[in-house]
Order: sequence, then structure tokens, then C-alpha cells
Amino acid sequence: MTKSIYLINPASDHPHYSSYEVYGSLGLSPAMFAADLPVTTLAAMAPEDFHVEICEETVTPVDLEISADYIGITGKINQWGRMKELAQEYRKRGKTVIIGGPHASLAADIVRPYCDILVKGEIEEIYPTIFSDLRNSSWKDEYVGESPDLSHSVIPKYELYPNNNTFMGSIQTGRGCPYSCEFCSVIQYNGRRQRHKPISIILREMDKLYSIGYRSVFITDDNFCANRNKAKEKAEALKHWNNRQTDGKVTFFTQVSIDVVKDAELLGLLTEAGISLVFVGIETINQESLKETTKTQNLDINYPEQIDLLLQHGITVTSGLIAGFDSDGPDIFKTINDFAMSLPIPYYNIDSLSALPGTPLYKRLKRENRLKAGGGSETSGLPWTVNFIPQKMSEEELYHGMKWLCSNLYHPISFEERILHFLNKFNFETIIKADEIAGPKRNPSKRQTLLSNNAEQLVKSVPDMGEDESAMFKRLSKISDKEPFKGSFINGFIHDYVQTRHVYDHRGFYDAKLIHTAFQ
Repeated sequence: MTKSIYLINPASDHPHYSSYEVYGSLGLSPAMFAADLPVTTLAAMAPEDFHVEICEETVTPVDLEISADYIGITGKINQWGRMKELAQEYRKRGKTVIIGGPHASLAADIVRPYCDILVKGEIEEIYPTIFSDLRNSSWKDEYVGESPDLSHSVIPKYELYPNNNTFMGSIQTGRGCPYSCEFCSVIQYNGRRQRHKPISIILREMDKLYSIGYRSVFITDDNFCANRNKAKEKAEALKHWNNRQTDGKVTFFTQVSIDVVKDAELLGLLTEAGISLVFVGIETINQESLKETTKTQNLDINYPEQIDLLLQHGITVTSGLIAGFDSDGPDIFKTINDFAMSLPIPYYNIDSLSALPGTPLYKRLKRENRLKAGGGSETSGLPWTVNFIPQKMSEEELYHGMKWLCSNLYHPISFEERILHFLNKFNFETIIKADEIAGPKRNPSKRQTLLSNNAEQLVKSVPDMGEDESAMFKRLSKISDKEPFKGSFINGFIHDYVQTRHVYDHRGFYDAKLIHTAFQ
């Protein structure tokens, strides 16, 4: 008899920077920033005699009454509340619940009571055994995967995913990171030794994403350029692949360390491949905090010079900033604000430091008895809510400092100022030349048109947010009208601004009364 499995990527417990919950809140069609790789990859691993359905809960309600034999739930710490809730509901209904993914691997003791089958680690080498056991109803209560060779990676079943609600496709070309940042969970889950997919598999995945209609793709590698030789090899392959496409080129977004700018050849290849947007983890400019957390690759960086190099290559930069390290006192918030405003980076993820389960930071704070009682990992997925006792300020000072910082950096006047700084620094000639080489624009697909219309409605909602927001929108719209090639950048920044303000408003975090006041 055919077995069936229902794979769920649960909604986040709270809105966050890289998700698009704001669409649903405004009555627009729900949307995802990028396609989820875990559920699509698991779907591809299932044998042909298994019936597989996928649920991306952000855009499609979960079916609690589904007749599937097995319920597979995956997710990160910011989804743990919903993962737990769904697991309990399905087990009440007599379903066999499987939980895997990063949180299950890093906080196994916490997850274990809520599932029948716990899957820890990476699944590539153990999935044949798991599915065989599920077919025979002889499953074990726990499976543990090691760090596999990625040369046998499957091609995710993107065709089962709600692609019409998703802006970017996703592809992972490698795993692991050679750095040893104390607060990072990546190396605890994927290791410090980088492993890479063969180029042939990467290009097969790209062919599939392209055939579905994606023209923007998120390369999910935690540090695409950590191994520069491998990064060059991949960029070269993507460049040639992109040049062969006849129905529009693909642009890529990925994550890199700031030291990528040390290699001029690599920067050039990134541009030629179509990598037009990168996330750079600045995290902190407090040199003592960098030493404390062993993020030594960011020590003594001339950020204005390095960011300018990326912009001159036609690569837009977004970044992340964190406060709450042991070396941070109450003065850190103004320092971060002044630093952020000095750079041509419109969009930042701003967070309090969190001690994620499994990380060296979590283990150190536990040894020091500084983890908050009862909230060691449950609260570490919540923005601006620390799960430990700060060293040089109180928890209240940290919270109010973050509120002051976020409110000031995302006030329309400040946001507009950073956009104007970006427009002044960015090398638009690279974009114009790329368009000339690409030739005439192709007519957008029905999927692209629907997503574009949805995004346009979101951007047009900005004037309804307030007088300052409306004034910002009008001024930036005039630039777009006068110089249309800048318009797509402006609209992209405004689009993500609306989501960020939704994140803040959801928790009452944005406070206009704090704007341009001295932090007390």
C-alpha cells in the first residue's frame, strides 16, 4: 500500500526581516521571500511509491485533518513555537510526527518530547534508511546524520512548492563555514569544513528553477566566498550558464564576508555571474566584541572603503548589526547608529545578541550561570528579547537601547538619507551595460506579473503609514520618475522597509517619539 507524507515548513512565531508577513497583513496575496529548500529537498528524497505533499504555512493554511501516514516538520528556532503546536495537534489525531532540521539538531533535548521520530544532523546519507523504515512501519525513534559528500545531492522538487507566491528561488551550492564566531550556529550544524556541490548538480538545479520561471535566486550558502577558489569556479559556471539563457538572465543574492573585496578577480566574476546583492555580516564595530566572539576576520576593517568597492562593482550591500555583546555598554547604541548612517547601506537587520542552543556562546553563558531561568532556548528566537543576563548593562537598558536604535535607523528621514547615499555611490553603469548585453527585455511571465503587481501595491501603501513616510515616498518617487534606472532600486528598498516596519509594529517596537532624541 502506498505510504504518504505531509511536509510542513511552519510559519515563523513572529514576523522577521527576511520574510514577507506584511503582505497578508495588508490583505494582499501572501508571499514568501525565497523558496524553502528543506521541504522541497525532502520531497525529492521520497521514493516514487510515496505520496508527498508540501505545506508552506506562510502562504497556505496547514491541513490538520490530512490523511497522510506521516507528518514531517522542519524549521529553525524562530519557528519552534509553531513547530511544537503543530506536532501536538497531529499527535492528538494519532499521526506519526517526524521533526528534523536545525533546531531539532541543536536543541534535541527540547524537541524530543514533541515527536515520534527525531532526525538530527544532515539527512543525505540516512534518508534511504529512513524512508525504507517508514514504508515498512518499522521506524526508529531517532536517526542521526553526519556531514555528507554533496556530490550525491538530489534536485529539490520545486514543482510541489507554491512558486506563484514566492519571489526568489533558492539553491545551496555548499555547506559549512571556516570561521569560528562564538554566537553562530552554522558551524555547529554544518561544520567548519566547507563542502561543495559539483558544478553539474548546481547547473541542473538552476535549469529547473529557470524552467519554473524564477529570474531571481537566493544562493543560501552561509559564506559563498569563504573558499575563494571554489567561489570563482562557481561564479564562472553561473556566468556561462546565465549567458546561455534566452528568456532573460537571472540575478543572484548571497551571503559573503567583507574580506571578499580583497580579491579583485573574484569581485569581477561575481558581477559577471549576476550576483547583484550580498548580505555582509558586519555584526559589530566594537573591536573588543569582535575579539571576544572570535570574529577576527572583521577586525580593523575600513568599512566605507570596502563597501564602496562592492558598490563600484554593481553589487548592492545589505548587512546585519548586533548589540548586547559582553563588551557593549549603553553607549553602543549611538555608536551603531552613527556608524550605520555613515555607510551607503539602506537596509540593515538589527538584532540583540542571542545565545542559540548548541553554540559556544550558549555553552559559555551556561557555565557562567548567565542563561535566564526557564528561557535558555525558548526565548532565543525572539527579536530583541535576550535569553541571558548582559554584562555591562541591564536587560531593560538593552531593550530600550535597541528600541531607540531601530526607531532612529528606520525613521523615514534616516532611511531616505541612506538611500540617497547609496544612489550617489552605486555604479549604475554596470547595470546599464548588463542590460545592453542582455538585449531586449522579454515579456514577463504570468507568475512574474502577479508578483510584481503584488509588490507594487505593497510599495504604494507607504504613504498610508504617516506624514513622514508619505513625504519620503513622494521625494523618492520623483527620483524614480526622472531616472527610471534608479527606480527599481528605490522600490526594492521601500518594499523591504515596509516589511521591517511591520516587524517593529507587530511588537510595538517602533516609537516615533524616540526619533532624533539623545539615547538616555
